Amino acid sequence: MMEDPIETPAVLQPKIWNTKLMFPHYMFHSKQSHHFSQEFYKWWKTYYDCVTSPVHDVQIRLLADTYRTLESFFIHKKPLRDMLTKMETI
Repeated sequence: MMEDPIETPAVLQPKIWNTKLMFPHYMFHSKQSHHFSQEFYKWWKTYYDCVTSPVHDVQIRLLADTYRTLESFFIHKKPLRDMLTKMETI
């Protein structure tokens, strides 16, 4: 049975933390980060993926963040003309 979304909103529910997954973020730059993921995984296997390590069974998923440009800040899609001209009467 589902809980009442008004009484217990999903935003306020505790999140289940998965200790077997790690999501490190890195800033992606086309010149410097081209081989970063390959180098990172090689480094991870060399220093942390050994049998005696406590993080041996942790899986890594790299997430690339990109620099926001002025163009991405200013792009806004305009609604369709029909939506703008149709007005509901009360």
